[in-house]
Amino acid sequence: MKSRIPVILVTALVTAIVTSLLWAGGLYLLFGYYFSDQPSFQVRLDLPASATVGEEILLEAEVLNAGDSTIELDGVDVYDSFLEGFEVLDVLPTPRSLDPSMGFASYYYSQDLAPGETFEFQLLLRAKTPGTWTGDVDFCDASLRFVTSTVTVRVLPE
Repeated sequence: MKSRIPVILVTALVTAIVTSLLWAGGLYLLFGYYFSDQPSFQVRLDLPASATVGEEILLEAEVLNAGDSTIELDGVDVYDSFLEGFEVLDVLPTPRSLDPSMGFASYYYSQDLAPGETFEFQLLLRAKTPGTWTGDVDFCDASLRFVTSTVTVRVLPE
C-alpha cells in the first residue's frame, strides 16, 4: 500500500500558501484603501499646553479642504483618554448628533466643504483633574477616512 503522507504534506503546504496569499492581498487592499488615499483636508489645532483645575480652555480646530473637489466632513472624534481630564462645557458649531461611545466622543456634522473652504470646530473645556491628558482628535470624511491629530494638556492643581 502506498503512503498518503506526501500527498497530505503537499496539500497542506499548498493550502497554507494560498491562504497566506489571500490574507496578504486582503490586508494590502484594506491598507491601500484606508491609508494611501488620505482625505484632502488639512487640520490646524490650537489649544493651551497647560491649565489649572477649574480653568476654562478652548480647543480650536480649522479644517481646510485643500483638494480640488467638494468633500464631506462627517465628524470629529475626540478620544476619552484626553477628555477624562476635562468637563465639556460647549461644542461649536452644535453637532447634528453626538455619540459618546467606543472610547471617544463623536460629534457628527455631515458638512460639505468646497475646495478652499474651511470648517471651524471649537470645544470649550473646564479642567477638572490634575495630570497630563493626551488623546487623538480624528477628523473623518464620509468614507471613514480620517486625519488624526494628537493633543496634550497638562492640568495643574489649584
